Order: sequence, then C-alpha cells, then structure tokens
Amino acid sequence: MTWTVPARIETERLVLRPYSPAADVDAYHARLVEDADHLRPWMPWAADEPKPVEEHLAWLEQCAAWAAEGGHAYLGIFDKDTGAFLGSGGFHATDDPSVREIGYWLGASAMGRGYASEATIALAAVGLLHAGATRVEIRVSPANVRSSAVARRCGFALEGIAAREGEEPMEVWVADLGTLTREPAASTPLPTLRDAGGDVIAWPVWDVPARIETERLTIRRFLPEDAPAVSSVIAANREHLVRYLAWAEDEPKSPEARSRKIAENIARHEAGVDFLMGLFDRTTGQYLGSAGLHPLEDGRGLEIGYWISAEHEGRGLVTEAVAALTRVGLLHAGAGVVEIYHRPDNERSAAIPRRLGFTDAGLSSDTVDGSEHRVWVADLGTLGIEPLITTAFPRLADATGAAVAWRVWDVPARIETERLVLRRYEHGDVPAMHAAILENIDHLLPFIPWATDEPLTLAGREAQVTEYARASEAGEQFRFAMLDKATGAFIGGAGLHTRVGPDALEVGYWITAAREGEGLVTEAVGALARAAFASGAARVEIWCDPENDRSNAVAERCGFSPLGQRTRGGETLAAWALEAPGTP
Repeated sequence: MTWTVPARIETERLVLRPYSPAADVDAYHARLVEDADHLRPWMPWAADEPKPVEEHLAWLEQCAAWAAEGGHAYLGIFDKDTGAFLGSGGFHATDDPSVREIGYWLGASAMGRGYASEATIALAAVGLLHAGATRVEIRVSPANVRSSAVARRCGFALEGIAAREGEEPMEVWVADLGTLTREPAASTPLPTLRDAGGDVIAWPVWDVPARIETERLTIRRFLPEDAPAVSSVIAANREHLVRYLAWAEDEPKSPEARSRKIAENIARHEAGVDFLMGLFDRTTGQYLGSAGLHPLEDGRGLEIGYWISAEHEGRGLVTEAVAALTRVGLLHAGAGVVEIYHRPDNERSAAIPRRLGFTDAGLSSDTVDGSEHRVWVADLGTLGIEPLITTAFPRLADATGAAVAWRVWDVPARIETERLVLRRYEHGDVPAMHAAILENIDHLLPFIPWATDEPLTLAGREAQVTEYARASEAGEQFRFAMLDKATGAFIGGAGLHTRVGPDALEVGYWITAAREGEGLVTEAVGALARAAFASGAARVEIWCDPENDRSNAVAERCGFSPLGQRTRGGETLAAWALEAPGTP
C-alpha cells in the first residue's frame, strides 16, 4: 500500500513537512556541516558527513520523490515560529506494508528541549490514525540513551533487541493504537494536518460514547472480563452466524485469541477509529450479541453492524439497538450518513433498516470481501420521520459510567418573561407541583397524555423530577416549572422536546385551570420559541389535540402555521410550525 503523509504537520512548536529541495538545501547543508560530529556516533549515514552541497541537494530531491510516491517519508523538522531547520524525522517503509518505522535526528542546538518527543508523538498519531498503520516502530542503538529515552517518554514499549540482515542489533520500540490512548499521547493534542494548498485535513476519528443505554439494552465497549461470555455465545451460535457473517468462519477462537481481540476492540474504540460493542441485557447484564459503528472508507459516515444470539431473535432488540446507534452516529458523532450492509438473502437483517425508515440504496459489491450486499442509508432526515422521530434518546455514558450529554442543543436553565419564570425543575418544587397536578387532573385528562398516569405518589413525583434533571443535563429533553414571577407560585409546566427531528424542537405546556385566560401560556410559548431558535433550532413545532381549542389558539396567536394533522404514538394530533427568523 502507498503511504499517505500530509503536506504539513503542525504541533505546538514544530512544523514537519516534506523537503522542498531547492528552498531547503542551504539550511540542511549548514546543519550537517555543523552537526556531523554530533550525529556520527548514532547515525551510520553520518559517517561520510559533511558531504558537498550538491550531494545534499540530490538527497533532498530523492526524499521529495519518495514522499510523492507514497514510500519513505523523510520530513524536515522546522521551528514553527522562526522557520529554522532543526533536524529530520519521518517514516521508513518496512517489509510489512501495515508497519512503519519512525526515525528522527536533531541538531545539537535543538537537543534537550523536548522537540524529539513532540515530533515522535505527532508522527505516531499520523502513522496510526491518519495513514492506517497497525503499528509503528523506533529502532535505536542500545548505546543511544537519548533516543531510547525519547521512545520511552512517548509511551512506546520495548519489544526487545533484534538485528536486520547486515545491521547491528537494535532496540525495537513499538506503538499501536493503544499507545495513543495512554499518557503522554492521550493528553497531547493531535497535530494540525494540512494539504499542499494549506487547507486543514480532518482527522479520521469519531466520538462514540463507551456506553449507550436503551429501554432494554446496554450497548457498551467490551471489557477484558467479557471474553468468556463472548466466546460462549459465539460458539453456541456459530452455525447461526456463519451463513451471513464472514468473520464467523474463523470461530471459535482460543481464549488467548479472544482476549487479544477484545483488547484490540477496546484500543480502537478509545482511539476513536472503530466501535465494536457488546449488546447486554440492561437488567440482567447477560451478553446477547454485538453491534457497532464502523467508519466508511470515504470518511463521510459510519456503518452499523449487528448480530444477536438466535434465542433472542424476534424480540425487537436489534431494532432497538440499531435505532440507538443511528441516532448516536448522526447526532452525537456527527456522521453525514449511517449505512447498513447485509447479504441480499438475509431477510431478517433487511427488515431492521426497512422498519427504521432507512432508504434502500440497492446492491453494491464495494465491500470488504467484494461480495454483493444490499445497502441501506439513513441521514438526518431519517431522524425526522417515523419511527425514529418519536424514539426516545438513548442515555450516553463514558467508560466510568459518568453521563455524556447530547451535544445538540444549548437550552438555558432559566428563562424570564414579564410575568413568568420558566426554569428547570428542582426538588423543592415537588410539593407545589404535586398539589397542582392532583388538583387539576380532571382539567388535564382530556388533552394531556401523561395525565393518564396520574396520580403519582409523592415518591414517584420525586423520581420524576430527578429524571427531568437527568434528561436536561443529557440534552435529551428540557422541562421547566412555570412560576408566577411576582409570587413564585407554581402554576404549570412547559418544555422543549427533541421528538420532531434533528433540526427542530417541540414546545409543550400546561397551566392550572385557575390561571387560564391570562395570556400566560402565550407568553411562555413565545419565550420558549426564542430560546429554541437561540440554541440552534431551525423550526419550533407544537403538536396538540385537534379538539383542544385553547392550545390551537395559542399556536395561532404565536405566529405558528398549521401543518395539518399528524399521527404519533397512535394519536392523531394537530401540528403547527414556526420557522426560525431569516429562514427562506
């Protein structure tokens, strides 16, 4: 394979780039003249230095040719502020096209300032994340204590001492994706990559949470201790799986191989390059199967893969998992598209994207093994139609279990109008909220679906407010207590809901019977619409019972336009929409 290295790699203090022979030869020649004695003990090629400037020019021209061909990538290391030439670094091709060797040298005046470590961490990231190497190596003379220290400081592991044919024995230091997830690389910002025109090149990494919870499932990054359960379930289902999944032909794996595979999955997830996760029963913790998000080769999106144990088929669990992963891929990770590939005769797999509103893109042989697969595609528009439009947001968490927020909306915690305060619920609201709802149940029941679950107990109300707080922090739903600004009295509730598509928010509201007819709901809806637009919504909607004359009148007074009747959750509702200011 060819080796693609960006035209420019920028770290905090350095620029690494392919040589421009005519422009760089004078600085390169001067550095070798000055530092030949410094380099000679460790660099075999320095034995003949300093060479004539003409030979240095020929060498830089050869380096530029190799870089253009995708072979060796010898790069100049330059001071980012001054442009001064400090030394050289880059990648050497090896016999294994998925492995590259990092080499580096610095002039004596640049030693002791951390430049070699800074360049090495950047090169490791470029090799493993940008160019797709499975590992990178540094080969160092055992006597070269300074270079060994650089490899050690950068998190490389000493694999041993080995000698290539005709060469002296060398220490072999190695790094893989796991190295990038540990210190110091983990806390080192990725370098900025630029193409030949100076445009920034995006890193091919994605942000997928370690844990995703749905109603019945926990979809999470594997742990080392999962290995026995994974092996057991795969072994029991091998004949079930091998019909449609090529990887199942290599099963069962030995315990050692399974442990290595899970360690690789963990490292790839932590590095942001691939996300194979386990499906676990949320209540019992039982391992049921696997699903994941895998980057498409063109970088525009993510592919969802999935399988489940035969005994758990037919329960809608895979559909539940795929719905969650679709939302995570499009909204949290920011994929342009999410795709599903399956063999044409796998009707169970086909039913899942069809059920979730994916578009059938036909058959394709552009697959890993070249076999024909059916392709299904979802984008943000898919989240705006049934069934995903009304599917609850899954809960996200990191590897420690700490909640991870959906990064879609920035809705304020408190909104004040002339007569109202709309703010997130607090546990101190529970007594007044509870009393108001119980007093108004008959008033609410005809038009408010959640009123059918009333009356809750006081403990149930406390739990409800706790869930409201969690959902707001997670960016899933935003519910507010409606308070009289003058007296602080609790008079109703309102909210902004994420169930009307990825670019819109829905306003919901209720008010006690005693405060109807004062224009307070109209005042609240106007404020919530402005807050929604300020947080990035392109549209605000209201869905209400067609027979609820008061709610329909509020929508009309606030400038909403009728969309006609829509069906949601088996109910027929009147839908209204208000476009963001400036929307054509």
